[in-house]
Amino acid sequence: MAAPSLALLRIMAAEPDRRWTLLQLVAASELSQDELSPLLQWLRLAKLIGRNPRQIYTITDAGAALVAISPTEPKVTKTDLRSMVWRALRMQRKASVTELLDVIGQPATDTTRRQVRAYLTKLCGTDLLGISRFKTRTGERLYQLLRDPGPLAPVVTNKGHVIDPNNGGLPLPLAEVAHAA
Repeated sequence: MAAPSLALLRIMAAEPDRRWTLLQLVAASELSQDELSPLLQWLRLAKLIGRNPRQIYTITDAGAALVAISPTEPKVTKTDLRSMVWRALRMQRKASVTELLDVIGQPATDTTRRQVRAYLTKLCGTDLLGISRFKTRTGERLYQLLRDPGPLAPVVTNKGHVIDPNNGGLPLPLAEVAHAA
């Protein structure tokens, strides 16, 4: 099961007797309504949640049982990490690697720092991201979002190209200057 589906079920399972409106689920999950609607439809078809005629959602016994047997700390893949970093960067607009890891709730291990730094460095080669001339109090580099193409995280291919999934998978233009104010 995909991470957003399980995360949504966990939110609902935390309050099993609660009746949720779509807007309450949007607020609790931090997903947009456009992202949440197909997810809810899929969970209903899988009989993991129920919906009454007044558009009120509840978790089913099957949904609660799935949450109970699921590992509490799902493994975060590099793709998931990049998506979470992209989302955090869109919210923060300017942040260091440590700040981004704090926002997404990931431990700042050497591996995660290295993965995030490598991803941001690739994005700095495009017109999306720049390196601020300012640094954090600890001397850490600040990355600044220069252009926001949309909610889907840019993809770095095996050949090192950066593709924009928000624009039909087109390669992103290279940056003329990779530094921001």
